[in-house]
Amino acid sequence: MRNCDRIIPITKTTIYLLILIISISVSSCTQSSTQPIWNPAETVHNVEKEEFLKMLWARPNIYIGITTSLGLATSSSNVFVIGSPNVDEGIKLNALDILDGKLVWQSESSPLFPILADEDGVYVEGRGEGGNVTKYDPESGEVLWSKSFWDSGGVLHLIMYENQLHAYLSPDKHKVLRTSDGKTIFSLFPKDPPFFDSRVCGISYQTPVYTVDSIYFRENEGLFKGEICAVDITTGKLRWRSDLGVISNVVASGKAVFVLVESGDLLALDPTNGQKISELSVSFDNKPFITYSVDDRSGNFFLAYDAQNDILLVYLGDSRQLYAFLIGEK
Repeated sequence: MRNCDRIIPITKTTIYLLILIISISVSSCTQSSTQPIWNPAETVHNVEKEEFLKMLWARPNIYIGITTSLGLATSSSNVFVIGSPNVDEGIKLNALDILDGKLVWQSESSPLFPILADEDGVYVEGRGEGGNVTKYDPESGEVLWSKSFWDSGGVLHLIMYENQLHAYLSPDKHKVLRTSDGKTIFSLFPKDPPFFDSRVCGISYQTPVYTVDSIYFRENEGLFKGEICAVDITTGKLRWRSDLGVISNVVASGKAVFVLVESGDLLALDPTNGQKISELSVSFDNKPFITYSVDDRSGNFFLAYDAQNDILLVYLGDSRQLYAFLIGEK
């Protein structure tokens, strides 16, 4: 059986970068653990141009706490937000209907980042000492299981690979969990850098995206914006690199790789070469996007993609808006 550490040939990461990742994780946990005071939107964005992406709905006043890892995910039925749809409420796990954006359920507890969702469950870092992964039922919000790692400082990344949940923990631990009950299948203590270090384009502070033939990394030393790298999933060799000032995570459909860029656009890139696909791009007004300015509790930019409905979710942190776009015609 393959695992994430065997996918890409990797080399040692500097101690400085590993310490930086741990610091980011701890800082994110500390901020998320307090009752936030959400600031109002700093601007409002409207769609200027859309051709083959049809806007299904847009919802204002969605507050996602600041984090360098994911705060938005989706399954075929719901969109999952770690934050609040109400300025007067604290951080919860919120499920919104993917077809109309209406609130379906909220968790009773206040989870941490990151988040991962599929048809079987919603996985987040739960609260408690050390690292924790909690699985929620995507339809009802019921807690299905919770797994704690007392030897960990927190969860950095969650990915699903070959029907197993891979949790990378700080400092330098990689655990593979059975999705049905959270039982640890095996633990790794790699001497080489973890799976989110591509070797050819540096550390990905946001969770990499795995497809059939590629892994997409957002490399960003400054944490604010950075390059996109596409790496061959088998050989670990660089397929292409694109320096576009990307401020969001990366998502991939069968048609394109989508990113948000600081200039104020949602860009679609050709998966084979990284070139822009103009007809699948979306332009917003009130440019450029405001990144990490006056609100230290919100302001990130996130994407999520649901393959079953071919729906792209776009969260604009400076305007606190969540958009749902249908890609092409169904």
